[in-house]
Amino acid sequence: MEVVIKMEYVLKVDRQGRVVLPVELRRELGVKNGGSIIIKKKNNRIYIDVGGEIGEEVKRWKKKIKGIKIDVEKIGRVESKWVSEDWSRKKLGIQA
Repeated sequence: MEVVIKMEYVLKVDRQGRVVLPVELRRELGVKNGGSIIIKKKNNRIYIDVGGEIGEEVKRWKKKIKGIKIDVEKIGRVESKWVSEDWSRKKLGIQA
């Protein structure tokens, strides 16, 4: 059985929309100076994820994208007037 301790903080938002996480919370969650957090919005709520650095999340998604196999013959090759498929693949790092 997991014990959940609810903590509630009332934070002020400055003119630039910034908030400061209380030091106790930063210590408990391991958020270090210069570190990154991920903020997610779902419906009318925001969630803060401190599970890892943004770079790790990017690496994870890059692996997922590389694993996607596209059968160009099935879907047909369509070039956009803005960017080519080859250019897009190269920028995403999935160029073979």
